Amino acid sequence: MTPDSEVNKPVIIKVNAHIYGLDTVDPHLTLLEFLRESLHLRGTKQGCGTGDCGACTVIVATGEAPNESRHAINSCITPALAVAGKQVITVEGIASDQGLHPVQQAMVDSNASQCGFCTPGFVMSLVDFTASNKVSETSSRSDVIATIGGNLCRCTGYRPIVEAGLIACSTSSDTDLAHLRISQEESRLLAKSESIEGYIKVDSESAFLDELNTSEPGSRLILSGGTDAWIEVTSRLLKYDKIIDISDVATLKHIGVQDGILSVGACTTLSRLLSFFSAGACRSEAMVNLLKRFGSKQIRNRATIGGNLCSASPIGDLIPALLVLEATAVLTRANGSRILDLEEFIEGYRKTALAKDEYLSKISLSIPESWSSFAFRKLSKRYEDDISSVSIAVFLLHDNVRINEIRIALGGAGDRALRLFEVEKIILGRRLIDIDWKAVSDTLDRTIFPISDVRASADYRQSMAIASIKEMVDQFFLSSSGS
Repeated sequence: MTPDSEVNKPVIIKVNAHIYGLDTVDPHLTLLEFLRESLHLRGTKQGCGTGDCGACTVIVATGEAPNESRHAINSCITPALAVAGKQVITVEGIASDQGLHPVQQAMVDSNASQCGFCTPGFVMSLVDFTASNKVSETSSRSDVIATIGGNLCRCTGYRPIVEAGLIACSTSSDTDLAHLRISQEESRLLAKSESIEGYIKVDSESAFLDELNTSEPGSRLILSGGTDAWIEVTSRLLKYDKIIDISDVATLKHIGVQDGILSVGACTTLSRLLSFFSAGACRSEAMVNLLKRFGSKQIRNRATIGGNLCSASPIGDLIPALLVLEATAVLTRANGSRILDLEEFIEGYRKTALAKDEYLSKISLSIPESWSSFAFRKLSKRYEDDISSVSIAVFLLHDNVRINEIRIALGGAGDRALRLFEVEKIILGRRLIDIDWKAVSDTLDRTIFPISDVRASADYRQSMAIASIKEMVDQFFLSSSGS
C-alpha cells in the first residue's frame, strides 16, 4: 500500500502525514493490526490485547487546524474502520524536520527507554498530554503519573519515565505537532470517506434507525467506543454480519442541564463526562473520583456512558452510581420513545430491556441539591486502571440526628448491579447509633449472591459490602460534623 494514492477510494484515512485510500478493510480488523500489518508501522506494540497495558497507544485527530481535536486511544481494541475519515498519529510520525519530539528527547535524556517495548506507548500518552499549550504552566508530578496511568512498564522503571514527562512538560508546546496538522483540503478529502459492506458509520439518529430496522439483532454489533464489545471480537473471535458505528452521531453526544435535570447522550465519552463534572455548577468531587478510576485515559477517551449501561455488566462502575441517583434511560424507536428506571432497563446479566428496533438515546437524572449527599467507593486489586471487585454507591440525606433519605447500590454482588431497597428500609429514619447493623448484614446475606473469580472470593465481596456500607454511612455524619 502506498501513501497519497487512490484517494478516490471509499475508505480514506490519514496516518501521520500521509493520506491512504482503500477499497475495503476487514470490518473486524483492529487499528493495531492495520498499522502493523498493512502499513508496517510497528512502533505501535501488541501487548495485552485488551486495553490494559497501553503499549498500543496512538493519537486520533479530527478537525482542521487550529481547532483540531486530539486524544490518545488503545489501538488494540479500536476497529480500524472507526478511524476512517480521521487522522491517526503514531510514534513514527511525531518527530519533525527540526528533530525529535520534545517527549522523545526527554525520554532519551532521562534514560527512560529501558527494554524499549512499552516506550512508544508511554511516548504517545505524554505527547497527547503535552500537546496542550498550557501544560507547562499547570502540570505537576501527579498530572504526569495520571497521564501514564494506562501504560504499564514491564521493567517497572517508572521513575525516569516520570522525570522525562516533567521535562517534556516544560519544553513542549502545541506547535510540536504542527507538521501533522490536518489542512483544509485534507479535511474535505477525509469527509468523503464512506461506509463499506459490513461496517456502517452513521451520522444521524434517523440513519441509525434505518439500519436498526434492516438488520437482525443477533447478526449486528452497535458500536460507539467499543472498549468492552471489541474485546469480544479480538478475544472470542466473534463475527458480525453488520457493525453499526454510531460514534459520529452528534445528537447522541449532547450534555445539557435544564430545570435541574441533567441529560447525557448515550455516546458521551467518559472523558467528556469527567470534564463536565470537574468544573461549573455541576462540579462533583465524588463523580470526578469515580470517573478517574474508570480505566485509563485511553479507555475514557472512547468508552461511553451508553456502552457502559448497555453492556449490563454486574461490575460496570457507572451503574451503581446512576442507580442511587435514580437515573432514567430514554429508549428511542421510529415511532417514539419510552422512559425506564435503570432497575427496569437492566434485566439481568448482560441483558437489557432494549427491543430490536430501539436504542438507548440518553440518560437523565435530577441534579442533587448538594453533591455531598453522594459517595462512591471502588474496591479493586489495583488502584489504577482495574475492574472492580466490589463497587458501592450511597446517596444519603440527614439532619445531623436522623437519616431522612438513603439509597444504596452495589456492583459485583450478583448477576447485575443492585439497588438495596430492603437494606435502605432498615436504615431509613434511624439515628446513626440506632442502626441495627446485624439486621443489615442478615438482609445482605439474603439479597446479594456474589461469586468467586480471579478478582475476589464471594466471602470477600460479601464482607466488603457490609463493611463498606457501614463505613460510608458513618462518613456522611463525620464529614458534616467536621464542617
